[in-house]
Amino acid sequence: MGFYHTVTFLCVILSTRTYLATQFLTLNCSHSVTGLFDRDTELPCKINTLHLMELRISKNGSTILNGSTHFRGAQGRIKLLHPNSLDISLIIQKTQLSDGGTYQYDVETTSGHRIQTITLKVKAPHHLSSVTRIPITTPVRTEILICNTIGYPLAQIHWFINGTSNLTSSANISSVKTPQGLFNITSTLQIEGVNVSKGNYSCAVRNVEEIEYKLWQNFSILSDASNIEKLAEEEKVLIATSVILPGGLLV
Repeated sequence: MGFYHTVTFLCVILSTRTYLATQFLTLNCSHSVTGLFDRDTELPCKINTLHLMELRISKNGSTILNGSTHFRGAQGRIKLLHPNSLDISLIIQKTQLSDGGTYQYDVETTSGHRIQTITLKVKAPHHLSSVTRIPITTPVRTEILICNTIGYPLAQIHWFINGTSNLTSSANISSVKTPQGLFNITSTLQIEGVNVSKGNYSCAVRNVEEIEYKLWQNFSILSDASNIEKLAEEEKVLIATSVILPGGLLV
């Protein structure tokens, strides 16, 4: 009878220790991280014990680390930020769009077992890589305005005159993907003849996931009358600064 109680007592102790050990292990990871294209990105994750028995990390179901500090794939860009420490965060160097996804930490220590996931979203803020204005005076006055932006995710280019009237429906737009997966978008607005109005024409870039315009580029266009007045003023200045040489030559 005493032997039975001893065995029961030992089983209770072992079960209690296992339960408490599991409770003692903590794994704290950020649930969501947004990284910037071609920049280093940290996936923060920490444990509270150095008695690490095994660390397994997978991305979208595929193992990238299993029981060592050697990572598979990504050409050596993914590493432990602080090996052999309580900080088991990942650092992704020169982050690419393909690095986005779900990273799962599977940690086993003498204090128990924990699993957590981190979702990485990668963005490349759009920038106006080129803006062009092509004025054509003959045979009919034409203004060709071109805006080009590169980034990720997809963006929209809208056109306005004096910041109010929306001319986007009159523009032609094209979009291609770069080898890195970025969107290269070009929008061309062509204004002809009587439709050419004096004012500030603007192209505005907006990420499809946002409601605010992040980039603006203004094109100031003068009316035909203003252009004539400007040319007349320039001619007056030219005459005023000219010198009449003997014989009536004007220079």
